[in-house]
Amino acid sequence: MKNCDCEARGVECTCATKDCGCEMTREKLEDLLRDELCAEESAPIRAHLRTCPECRAEQRVCESLTEAIQRGCKEKAPAQLRDAILAQLQGS
Repeated sequence: MKNCDCEARGVECTCATKDCGCEMTREKLEDLLRDELCAEESAPIRAHLRTCPECRAEQRVCESLTEAIQRGCKEKAPAQLRDAILAQLQGS
């Protein structure tokens, strides 16, 4: 039993001998989104994302999580909370 969706996507399956792209794409997706891959490494991943709806969905999830975390890191704790934490730390 194959673990790919090549047939459903209408592409020639080479998964028996090599990954059709999903595994590699999911392994490298975060690196791609952080722009940590060179053009040679990112090209096959970008090409796969253009043809694979499942991996594009994974990409959207990763992008949404990254954006949410970035927004959360920009927010400041209320002054009262910061003061209470600092007081607790200084009292220890």
